[in-house]
Amino acid sequence: MKPLDKWLAGALLVASVPSLIPIAKEALKPMARNAQTIWWTFREELEDLVAEAQFQRIKDGADHELG
Repeated sequence: MKPLDKWLAGALLVASVPSLIPIAKEALKPMARNAQTIWWTFREELEDLVAEAQFQRIKDGADHELG
């Protein structure tokens, strides 16, 4: 590739970036929402799992003391 071609390609890329940013932003919004939903679901499930394990440990300890 000639130096002039490289310069022209770089200039075109720099010129096109401002018009591509809003398009990319709108395209990535649904993916970001999905990722956030997946993260919150994972977090809730993990908290439930920990709470169940703690409850079972307390229950087993109480059963052992009583029984």
